[in-house]
This record gives sequence, structure tokens and C-alpha cells, in this order.
Amino acid sequence: MRKDRDFWILVGTLALFGAVNISLFLVGRLQVNWEDFGIVLAAGITLTMYSFLYKDNPAFKIAENMYVGVALGYTVIITW
Repeated sequence: MRKDRDFWILVGTLALFGAVNISLFLVGRLQVNWEDFGIVLAAGITLTMYSFLYKDNPAFKIAENMYVGVALGYTVIITW
């Protein structure tokens, strides 16, 4: 029962996130370009990082590893 509830919370959150972004594109607040794509991506990753407050989940672990990997790569390139 618990896993079924967690699945539907995830599906509902993704649906809400998608609906908000689609409506922003349709209204014209976001354009179809790389800058606005980065804004949507950053918002999604931020929400994924905050999902840890609900409980530890695979989406958080993926976002955490991506964040650490990008930070490490950036540090290596700057140091090089």
C-alpha cells in the first residue's frame, strides 16, 4: 500500500510540473530556446533535491550524484 501511494505522489508531482511548464510555454512566459530550457531543468532538479524532505528516494539519489559529478568536473577543469 505504501509503495503504491508513493508512486502516485511521484506521478502527480511530475504531472503538475509538466502542466505548469506547458502552460508557461503556451502563455509565452517561456520561449523555446536553450536559456529557458535551462530554467526548466534547474527548477526540476531543485524540486528533485527538495524531494529528500519527503523521504529518501531514487530520484533524489540520481540528482545528488549528478550535482556532485558536475561540481567535481567543474573543479577539475578550473584547476587544470
